[in-house]
Amino acid sequence: MCSVHESIATSIGCGNPETEGIAYMICNLLNSAFSVVGCEAINPPTEPECDNDDDCGDYEVCLAQLCEPVECKRDDQCDEHELCNASYKCEWRSCDNDGECPDGVCISGYCEDCREDDDCSEGEMCETKQCVPFACSVDGDCPQPPESDYRFVCVSESCEPDPTDCRGPGLSCQEPNPACDPSDGTCVECVIDDDCDEGFECVENACLESVECRDDEDCLEPTLPACKLSTNTCVECTSTNDEYCDGLGEVCDTENSLCVGCLGNLDCPPTDPLCSSGSCSPCVDNTPCIGRTDKEVCKTDTGECVFCVPGSGCPPATPVCVGYSSCAECTSEESGACNTEWQDCVSNQCVPKAGRCESNAQCGGGTPYCNTSTHYCAECLLESHCPDQGIWDPELFCYEGNCVECTPSDVSRCDKGYQNIPEDLCLYPPGECVECRTNADCTHPYFPVCKTGDREDYYCICTPSSCPSGKTCHEWYCS
Repeated sequence: MCSVHESIATSIGCGNPETEGIAYMICNLLNSAFSVVGCEAINPPTEPECDNDDDCGDYEVCLAQLCEPVECKRDDQCDEHELCNASYKCEWRSCDNDGECPDGVCISGYCEDCREDDDCSEGEMCETKQCVPFACSVDGDCPQPPESDYRFVCVSESCEPDPTDCRGPGLSCQEPNPACDPSDGTCVECVIDDDCDEGFECVENACLESVECRDDEDCLEPTLPACKLSTNTCVECTSTNDEYCDGLGEVCDTENSLCVGCLGNLDCPPTDPLCSSGSCSPCVDNTPCIGRTDKEVCKTDTGECVFCVPGSGCPPATPVCVGYSSCAECTSEESGACNTEWQDCVSNQCVPKAGRCESNAQCGGGTPYCNTSTHYCAECLLESHCPDQGIWDPELFCYEGNCVECTPSDVSRCDKGYQNIPEDLCLYPPGECVECRTNADCTHPYFPVCKTGDREDYYCICTPSSCPSGKTCHEWYCS
């Protein structure tokens, strides 16, 4: 039924009584009749409320020519750090950099008031990313030099000028310290010379009697560049700044505050090593050379210190002075440390002569061992150096550098030879056990002749004329 009511009312309209006339009356009658059964009345058409947002209130926008209420229609109608979006709702402002936050800074993608106190206005501080009125808890929270002209202290959460800092507003210094030191705000006797009486000067905030100098910077005369503090006078040098003498090639006589050529011998060069009356001169003995590296001997003909001179400055192992600058075993003119019996001088060194030796390195062949007493190469020095001859020959031993079977005084290793013929005589040299050395050693009538010649000889034999009557020499014996 209500839909019929809406259809009729829509078709006839419920307009202005002055312009619609009968239609208006019918509309009202229908509204009254249908209201009895619970249908809503049909309002007559009205005039448009708006054409755009400007026709509506501050928190309204024009929708379908009607002014509808909204949360916002401009950014300034939202809270700080919020924007009015396209749905007329306030939302938190996002950002990529500080430039997108006109009144703050960008932190983690959102606009905030501040990161630190400097982002806030004067009298404010940054607290949890919001600028709030400044409040201090300790003096360190307050501005301090050099950021401020004077110190501040924290009083009841407020920063106040430090009353002990004379640089602060309305503060001044009084006697006996009437001057304000601008470096730290303390009251001192003086800051500049004009703060002192005549005849005095300001030194480290104290008025002291005027003197020629208190440090080297006060000495402007090039020839007197050092300040002697004991007298407050400018001098050539002192014990604490003897470097002023370096450019003169001199040293400082601190007792007299003068630059001199030398104070001791080692202040002088090797060419003029003797210090006398503050000057350097030639040497006449080794005294001024002592303590000089590699130059401790006086070359008296020139008066200079050198490494060595003939007969002085070289150790026994290298006794020959070469060119006043080094020591050697020998030279072509001086044998020096060489034993001329078995050594020659080669390149300033003692070396063995041909056939002589100093160590096994110079020996070889059949004489591989050096006898360091005689400096000759030998076949052996110890019995262990001699070879083993086998069971049919005597054991060799070392005698006078040679491996021998016997010596003229020792035939103990000789034994009986072939067919039990005794070989107990020693042929020396070469130190070989033999049966005979001469015919006199052959006492048997059947082989009365000593065969000599090769080393394998020296045994008794017969000859055609040596056999007894009735015997004939057969091979090597009479039969």
